[in-house]
Amino acid sequence: MHLTKEELFESALSLNGDDKRYIITVENDKIITRVKWMDATLFSPRSISREMKVFEHIVKVNDNGTYTEITKTLSSGTSLSSGGFNLSKGGLFGGNTYSKTIAFGRNNQTGELGMVNVSFNSKEYKRPVKELLKSAGYKKKISPVAISAIIVSAFAVLFALTAAILVNI
Repeated sequence: MHLTKEELFESALSLNGDDKRYIITVENDKIITRVKWMDATLFSPRSISREMKVFEHIVKVNDNGTYTEITKTLSSGTSLSSGGFNLSKGGLFGGNTYSKTIAFGRNNQTGELGMVNVSFNSKEYKRPVKELLKSAGYKKKISPVAISAIIVSAFAVLFALTAAILVNI
């Protein structure tokens, strides 16, 4: 490790800036990147909807120089249409996310009215913290589930190769 955890956390906070779309915070042993990437009111001939989407990348830094990460996208929305009123909240998705929305409406973050063109790629928001961790000498910890999956896959490949050899004998 080139940086202590405290130095790492200070460096992570320094990644924030006025020109950044994300906010990085440090809570306990976690570096959290949050970005509200969509807040729009969309209009169509038969409905009006409000959609909000927030992405979080949470990195837990361990004392032994390793880290684990969790990513999630939270979405919520309300819509009023000729069919009635609909409320959706708490849609949760983990992993990498790519999305593009183009519709007529109002971008509630900028106040602009017209074509709302919002795109999002979670890798873009994970990159600054991951590069910081790498340059600071921290390594990603492989989860026990991932290790088990690798071992099972290796045995499956070994079994398939053995079977293929035995069939050809």
